[in-house]
Amino acid sequence: MRLNVTAIGLGIVSDFVLSVLGSIGLSLSGISTSSSELYIWSLILGLGAIGAGGYVTFIKSPGYAFANTLTFAIIEILIGGLLAVRSPMPAWFVITSAVLIIPASFAGGYLGKITTFDWSR
Repeated sequence: MRLNVTAIGLGIVSDFVLSVLGSIGLSLSGISTSSSELYIWSLILGLGAIGAGGYVTFIKSPGYAFANTLTFAIIEILIGGLLAVRSPMPAWFVITSAVLIIPASFAGGYLGKITTFDWSR
């Protein structure tokens, strides 16, 4: 198996950019920072950004695209764990995020597979 660091890095950058844009949108929406609604929207937008990162990782991988997407997901879980340690978040949010990162990444990767029409990957 050969991992493509560039593809994984582009996936991480895509996730980061979309997460920042989502955070800006949430802060402008006026949702209270103590509201559970904020965490629900953060989860939805964050998993969407991770799905987009999985898509980018998949389409930029010349080979072993799903292995690269899985590596991207594992790195995202580690980043999420580090962020959870540094900032107070409800346990349900941390657990749900960690559990859904791999499926969201693979959903993005699968979307990459069906839209690129290169079934050899």
